[in-house]
Amino acid sequence: MPHGSRPRYSYTPDHAGQIIKHVEQRDPAAAEVLRWQCIVGLRISEAIRLRTDQIDFDKGMVAIKGKGGKVRVVEIPDRALLDRLDRTVRFPLLHGKATSWTRHIEKLVAEACAESDIKCLGTHGFRASAAQRALDDLVEQGVSEREARRQVSRLLGHSRTSVTNSYAP
Repeated sequence: MPHGSRPRYSYTPDHAGQIIKHVEQRDPAAAEVLRWQCIVGLRISEAIRLRTDQIDFDKGMVAIKGKGGKVRVVEIPDRALLDRLDRTVRFPLLHGKATSWTRHIEKLVAEACAESDIKCLGTHGFRASAAQRALDDLVEQGVSEREARRQVSRLLGHSRTSVTNSYAP
């Protein structure tokens, strides 16, 4: 493991669902951000800064500008995510919230984990869940472990496949 790194383990699908359900009862908009993280694999900052002009609604694809200004194109596997977006606003997941929006969502996740007795992995645990699910799906489809990790690495916007190991050990 590289110096200074620690594994970012993912929530199980059941735990992710429980947390999102709990958050949705308190703030449906925050729950939608978590769904984008969990299903598409976005960082929280990428999700809340998602712009409608980055989305190809017909093809179900989104061009995400990630860390370092790198752009990656990601498939949106759940059309319901697209159907729920307000296409009339530029930032449909920001909901006009202030800069504290990220902290608010992180706090809701922490509260949900505490109340449900789930180890809190923060909002990044949802991104790791997407990575783990994608890796498992690719391997199940017969893709070699090595190639599956390469594909998941590209999905997450990483230039090194070794980084993927901290998301999907």
